[in-house]
Parts: sequence; C-alpha cells; structure tokens
Amino acid sequence: MLMQRVAVLGAGRVGLSLGLMLKSRGYEVVGACCRRVENTERACRLLGCPEASRLEFVPVADVVIISTPDHAIASVAAELRAAGCFRPGQLVMHTSGARTSADLAPAAASGALTLSFHPLQTFPRCETVSLEGVLVVGEGEGPALAAGQALARVLGARWQSLRPGAKPLYHAAAVMTCNYLVVLLDVALHLMAAAGFAEEPARAALEPLVRSTLESVVHLGPAAALTGPVARGEVETIATHLRCLDPQDRNLYSVLGVRAVELARSRGLSEQDACRLRALFEEVTHETVQRP
Repeated sequence: MLMQRVAVLGAGRVGLSLGLMLKSRGYEVVGACCRRVENTERACRLLGCPEASRLEFVPVADVVIISTPDHAIASVAAELRAAGCFRPGQLVMHTSGARTSADLAPAAASGALTLSFHPLQTFPRCETVSLEGVLVVGEGEGPALAAGQALARVLGARWQSLRPGAKPLYHAAAVMTCNYLVVLLDVALHLMAAAGFAEEPARAALEPLVRSTLESVVHLGPAAALTGPVARGEVETIATHLRCLDPQDRNLYSVLGVRAVELARSRGLSEQDACRLRALFEEVTHETVQRP
C-alpha cells in the first residue's frame, strides 16, 4: 500500500521537521497537534492542514508520527487505541532515540505496523533541517522496518536497523556526540572569556579548531586525530591547566584526560608519560569523589 497521508502528534522541532519534509515530497499532512494551542496553530499553518482533534485525523492517516516526549509515547498510544484510532496496515512510529517500538504495543494490538524511527540529526530550527545523507536508525519487526526504510529513502536518508537492547547505548553515543559536545564548547567559551576574549571573537576563534578536529576524527579516527599536550606527554603543561581551573572544570578536564591518555597510548605515548599523566588526573578525580 502506498502511504501518502501523514499525522503528526507532538509537532515540535522533530515532528514538524518530518512533516515539512514529507509534505515537500508530495505527502498530505492530514493533521498535527501539540500540547499548547499556539504551537498547534503554528504547526497546522506551516503544514497546511486544518486544526482538528487527533481523534479525527489519526484514523485517516497512513503514517502516524508520534514525536512527543519519551515518557508520553506509551500513554498517547494507549489513549488512541482506546478511542479506536488505529487500524491494520497503518504505520505508527515514534521518533525517540532511546525508547523502543514496544511503547507502541497498543497500536500493534490494533494491527498497525509499529516502528521507532530516529534520525541521527540535530533539529535546532525545523524549517531548515534536511535528512539528505543522514542516518535514520529504525527498530521494529520486519514489515514495519521495510516501511520505515522506504520512508527514509523518500527523505534522502541512509538507513540502519537496530535490535531493541542496543538502543540505550546507541542513544547515549548520540547524546555524547551532540549534546555534550555543546557542553564542552560552552566550557571552552567560558574559559576563553576568563582569558579576556569577548563572546563573538571567542566563537570565531574556536570555529576552525572545532571544524578541523571533527574532520580529522571522521577521516582519520579518534586516535590519529588526538593532538595536544596529552598526546605529546607534556605533564607540566597539563599541571598548569589543572591549577588554573575551578573545581568543576578541573574534574571534567581530568575525567576526559584519563580517556585521552588511553587514546594517546594507542598511538605511541610512552608508559612512563602515561603513568605520570594518569596520576595527575586521578588525583583530581579522587579528590572530587572524597569531597563532602
């Protein structure tokens, strides 16, 4: 069956982005809703669909996208099943990176194909997001996976299916890559500010370094991409850094430093230098654990 009609439940940045991308590829968005009325109005305006109750538009949709917060997925599915909104052959999918298709069991019980469909992409502004060349990770049963893969192909995305038990590890990797990279850069910008840089010049100064580092990791791998004082075994430089950082940043620097030493060892750092660096870092992390 050709699936052309789409419903979006939780039309925030991810749900609205998917709705807009599918609309641009000829799909009809039959309805969208959010928790807040003003967000529902905006989503319906952008998607070109009428404002209506989800009990009206979900039954006529071929593809139902549930893009609510993770904790709400199962309850939304249960409410829709109780209202008789699902039907056999319908594709019902959620966009959580961490949750599995088991949260959609109420839809499966009604004969729908159920799937977790997670684009490995950040969605800062829904109107500008593209999935061209982006990996979509899917989890579910055979027919649902086939339908999800076809949908990913429509969006220009690459596809990878995943077993349910692997989703927490996969999602943790995504969070480390995206969210915690932002946190690390925020820490770096605060250090630049303490050194006397204004915010805009600091961001401009770090941008080439961030881009070239990511390029090196992608093309060479983490071990070969690692440069700097840990890779060179410069113990005194590291000690100077640790002395100037506040306790929270010093602990973060040290936790990451321990992992950096292991990477550096794999590319030739001597065991003597590695031991001296580990001792520096572990002294800091031990102090943090012992602090009341």
